[in-house]
Amino acid sequence: MNSKLRALIVDDEIPSRKELIYLLEENFREKVEIIGEADHGWAALEQINLLKPHCVFLDIQMPGINGLDVAQIVHKSHREVAIVFITAFDEYAINAFEFNAIDYLVKPFSIQRLTKTVIRLTEERCEYLVYYKKIEDLLSNINNVLPQNAFQQVPCEDNGRIYLVKPSEIFYCNAEEGKVTIYCKKGKYKTFLNLQELENRLAFFRAHRSYLVNPDYIKVIEPLFHGCCQITLDDDTKTTIPVSRIQTRRLKEVFRIR
Repeated sequence: MNSKLRALIVDDEIPSRKELIYLLEENFREKVEIIGEADHGWAALEQINLLKPHCVFLDIQMPGINGLDVAQIVHKSHREVAIVFITAFDEYAINAFEFNAIDYLVKPFSIQRLTKTVIRLTEERCEYLVYYKKIEDLLSNINNVLPQNAFQQVPCEDNGRIYLVKPSEIFYCNAEEGKVTIYCKKGKYKTFLNLQELENRLAFFRAHRSYLVNPDYIKVIEPLFHGCCQITLDDDTKTTIPVSRIQTRRLKEVFRIR
């Protein structure tokens, strides 16, 4: 191809957005031209209408209208625009992308993986019909991986009454002997939901098989032996919670710790 690939970068996290722009400009300046950036879905749609990019590097999890919503709108109104999803999801979610053979980038970005993406975009643009079919397959299946119907308030029980607790007020959830206790600013409550159900519908961090933590209250991350760590929460009792080895790696990705 003679012309450069005109790219729009969409990510609500400024460091992540700037890192991707830097990597593309530093390593692929002859092939890719960054024509704009956006920090949320509505801004992305405005930029796409205005700038007419060839491709969009699109973060999935964003406030308001998320990346999948944006992709669905773009697919209907701008079928010529290629989409590369940006994700911080774990390996189970990644399998859904690979099954549909749609390109994606995992945070933190790898230059090796980004190289494959650029080659794919610049050399395979003539195969749009195949690409569109894969996009449709992805959009129809990926919702099985993402949290659906996220809780605005979590139902808890105490002395026969049902209390509704806002996720922003929850410090962490702990499972013991088949029962889940929610620790929040107003005290602690039992819930009839299990940790998996809560994890599916809350943007919380699964620190351990028995703990689900609100990342907004993580105050200290302390490395331990064998690749594990423990976290201290910014609650009244400065609760410490163990983090498994696998989830320690995930925690470092979330907070971009090298």
